[in-house]
Amino acid sequence: MIDWNIFSRVKPNEFLFKAWQRHDRHTVAPNLTAFAERFDKVSFWVATTIVTATSTKKQVAAIEKFVEVMQVRAPPTCRIVLH
Repeated sequence: MIDWNIFSRVKPNEFLFKAWQRHDRHTVAPNLTAFAERFDKVSFWVATTIVTATSTKKQVAAIEKFVEVMQVRAPPTCRIVLH
C-alpha cells in the first residue's frame, strides 16, 4: 500500500527531461523521487535480509517469502516476471 500511495501521486510531467535526475528533483519531481527512494530502500532491505541470513537454508526461506509476498501484492502484469 505504501508503494501504491507514492506511485499514484506521480504526475506525467515528473518524467519530462529526466526531472528525477536533476539537482532540484525534490521540487520538480517530488513524487517520482519519493517512489525511487522507496524502491531503493526496499531493494536494499531485501538484499540485506538475504545475504545476512546465517545459513543457505535461511537464505532460501527468505527468498521464498519475498517471492510469495510479491505474488500476492504485485499486479498481474508484474507477476509475469516470476514465471
